[in-house]
Amino acid sequence: MLRRWRIMAVVFLLVVVATVVYAVYQQTATQPEPTDTEEAVEEKIDTEKTTKKKETEKRITEIKSRLEHVDRAVHKLEARLTELPDDAGIADVAGSVWLYESLLDQRKELKTAWEQARQDLLDLTKEDLEEEEPRTGLIIMLGIVLGGMLAIFSAFITEFMVTAHQEYRRRVTLE
Repeated sequence: MLRRWRIMAVVFLLVVVATVVYAVYQQTATQPEPTDTEEAVEEKIDTEKTTKKKETEKRITEIKSRLEHVDRAVHKLEARLTELPDDAGIADVAGSVWLYESLLDQRKELKTAWEQARQDLLDLTKEDLEEEEPRTGLIIMLGIVLGGMLAIFSAFITEFMVTAHQEYRRRVTLE
């Protein structure tokens, strides 16, 4: 019984230590010291991302302003259509209805553009968050789980081998 626990502990520690060493190696080997050109490129990329974010935010405010303007026009036109003057002709009503429909189409297009711009801004923000995500913790956690699984497996294999050896000796002595 004690032999099984010793083997489990040794296998577990070996796997965990190997995983930690691998995680440290990945952390240091995959991130070499940045050179001046790499720093300039990274700075340029950061500047481009910031510019894209600002442009997207500006586009969102412009679209929102136009959308509010169209909404006000739609409300005024709705009020005018519900309270038509008695002297309004068919041409006036038809023109108002056509204008109302075109304003509704324009509002629908602006809402779609506004939602798309918001999604673009959200995507740009997510990219920044994903770049900063460390993977070292994940590697170490997987190493601990794998180490535990291998330790349990090796303990059961050891116990099986000991039991099989004892059974073999018992049979040999009986013959």
